[in-house]
Amino acid sequence: MLEAMACGTPVAAYPVAGPLDVVGDSRGGVLHEDLRTAALRALELPRAGARARAQQFDWSSVCDQFIDLLVPSELQQQPGLDHQRVELRVGLDGGAAERRQVAAGGGLEEELLHVDEQAQRR
Repeated sequence: MLEAMACGTPVAAYPVAGPLDVVGDSRGGVLHEDLRTAALRALELPRAGARARAQQFDWSSVCDQFIDLLVPSELQQQPGLDHQRVELRVGLDGGAAERRQVAAGGGLEEELLHVDEQAQRR
């Protein structure tokens, strides 16, 4: 689904797990119990809407969302806490690593750096 949407092709699907997460209530596709109805409605959607929705799932966005999960929200909200910026390399498959910055406090910085160092040795 994401590949089609990234190419600007709105998708049609049943409203079940997976498509609900990917398409949601965006203009990237149509979810309907009747797949024919969904397909006919999807044909009327602008291609730009499908591309825009797919971009929300690119590697950069997904990595940012994942890293946000690593930092507890109460840590991010705590007043007076000296947040530091930690740079992580994402992409250990031999390709060019993307750099991401995350807010950190307490011992989280050391743990993230330790995990990163271990991953680099693999």
